[in-house]
Amino acid sequence: MSTMSYGFHYDRGQKVGYDISFGSVRLSFVSSKDKARIIKEIKSSGYSKDEITIERRED
Repeated sequence: MSTMSYGFHYDRGQKVGYDISFGSVRLSFVSSKDKARIIKEIKSSGYSKDEITIERRED
């Protein structure tokens, strides 16, 4: 079972976030709420889907 609070997704009591890397930039522990918006902005600035790495993290 999962819930969402303050933009972060919780799965079995673990806070879930995402690390997003593109070019030489790394965004650490991005909330579920902001992930899609950030990826859309990265793509609009000229990066392709293959240049963006997304890793799920639990805290």
